[in-house]
Amino acid sequence: MIAPTMISPRISIIIAVLNAQDTVEETLLSALNQTYTDLEVIVIDGKSVDGTVDIIKKYTTSLAYWISEPDLSLYDAMNKGIQKATGDYCYFLNAGDILTAPTIFSELASKASLADVIYTDVIVKADSGATRLVKAKPLTMLWQGMTFCHQGSLSKKEWHLQYPFDLSYKIGSDYHFYVTLIQDNRLFDYIPLALAQVSSGGISDQQRFLTFTEWNSVWKTYKNLTLLQWLWKRYFYFRTRLALWVKFCLKEFKKRT
Repeated sequence: MIAPTMISPRISIIIAVLNAQDTVEETLLSALNQTYTDLEVIVIDGKSVDGTVDIIKKYTTSLAYWISEPDLSLYDAMNKGIQKATGDYCYFLNAGDILTAPTIFSELASKASLADVIYTDVIVKADSGATRLVKAKPLTMLWQGMTFCHQGSLSKKEWHLQYPFDLSYKIGSDYHFYVTLIQDNRLFDYIPLALAQVSSGGISDQQRFLTFTEWNSVWKTYKNLTLLQWLWKRYFYFRTRLALWVKFCLKEFKKRT
């Protein structure tokens, strides 16, 4: 089934932020300076205690909605943004992420279809400043883990309302959301352009074991896995656990020598 061509849908950019005074302004400006006209920007701040809120206040007249209050997690903040969104599609940025060009949503709208999920490539920026293009992998590999970044995708709001981010996951709730849509036979459309630039060393990079643990929980809901796929997942999970155990043992050994 082919989705109809995209005809200027309304897009809600939701920015979740907490104590990011050094990076939030660049993120805000990359969203507010978009040439695409039917777009709104929503900011959900988790009650920052640095200068983040002062920076957000500089742009309140350009924001569709913003709030600064405690939240339970990043996914809780994202769910709050969804509830305030008026767009056909929701798109999420974290503080420190930026859209790659002021025209990027206009380019995307000219190429994409009205699929349930539109996903793209991203540019990853290392601490050294070096950047590299990370291309989305085929959806057929989704059973292995995330095949694209959430900053490189936008999804219809109706599905976010039906399947809000599950707060029992600390890192893997976006993966759970996409797997749910795949198993509901929703339409995904890949567009080969880099929508956003994201920083390496995010939460999922820093807590790799938790990432795979939560992915493993999602995998249990994945239907129709072949025996080979199931064996691969178990191997990968236990290999990760072994690597972390070895790392822990080496750390303890160094303490005692």
